[in-house]
Amino acid sequence: MADDQVDLGFLDEQIKRVQGDVRVLKTDVAQLRADHSRLEDKVEGLEGKIDNGFRAMEARFEQVLRTMDTRFEKVFQAMDARFEQVFRTIGTNTQLILEANRGKLGS
Repeated sequence: MADDQVDLGFLDEQIKRVQGDVRVLKTDVAQLRADHSRLEDKVEGLEGKIDNGFRAMEARFEQVLRTMDTRFEKVFQAMDARFEQVFRTIGTNTQLILEANRGKLGS
């Protein structure tokens, strides 16, 4: 039995090595957590900027649509006025032609 003794010095070294590795791992995990937290903050900031960008684009799009609607409305009003003028001219010319023909037929 005396020959079966375990060298405790070897085990002590292994335990110390494992404890050192655990300390390094704890430090690395703490650093990863800090990095992760900073990354989350940056992502939230980017999400805010993207949301603001989309809101600005939507507002600009709405403004462009309103401007186009206004311009089309003005074009259609001008076209309507021109058609009215053409129809009045056609009516007047038709009346003149009819009166001229009546005058020729009556004389």
